[in-house]
Amino acid sequence: MKLMTFFRWVLGSVFCALVSSGAEVSPPDVAPVETAPAPPDPYTQEIQAWQAQRLQTLTKPDGWLTLIGVAASLAAGLLACLFFFLLFLRQFPLAFFE
Repeated sequence: MKLMTFFRWVLGSVFCALVSSGAEVSPPDVAPVETAPAPPDPYTQEIQAWQAQRLQTLTKPDGWLTLIGVAASLAAGLLACLFFFLLFLRQFPLAFFE
């Protein structure tokens, strides 16, 4: 049993050495085939035009991404104010909350 373990260790070490040696098998040299670009499909053109128009409407100054950015920054500010207010109340409790 110990002999099998030894052979597994040797074979594993040889395999690791071969893999980490950096020996690369280069692919055969094949000349690239040059083809003429296919004419654009009208459906693909329509989708690309819609995507460009959608991106433009999302990123304009009164677009959805601007609204979400403003809302997120306001929410973060409100949460920070609430946190510091609660921290203040913990340090200096007010009589009318008791």
